[in-house]
Amino acid sequence: MGEVRMYRILVVCTGNTCRSPLASILLEEAFRRKGLAEQVVVDSAGIFAARGQSISSGAMQSLDKRGLEEAAKRHRSKPVEHHELSLVDLILVMTREHKLLSLRTRRIRLTKCIRFVNT
Repeated sequence: MGEVRMYRILVVCTGNTCRSPLASILLEEAFRRKGLAEQVVVDSAGIFAARGQSISSGAMQSLDKRGLEEAAKRHRSKPVEHHELSLVDLILVMTREHKLLSLRTRRIRLTKCIRFVNT
């Protein structure tokens, strides 16, 4: 029997200090609760992120209320690495602009990159 391939999700926003880390930590927790933590890897990055920033205070408060403060404390922002886009199975973006920038920077399938909230 072969090795099980991990399904990789990348959540993208602008600065990787608020929306995308919040979403990625909540997704990780949801997969953990469903018993899928060993099969799904969730990460986050920002289109214009500076490397090494902490999560925003608002996101920290939201995660703290859910008992996820340790994951929030470990987060450090990072920019989208363009080679990474072709390695993930799904890219969740926050806005239409994030999607356009993600698609423009690498040739990836349109169906691989979707808006997280369709508003």
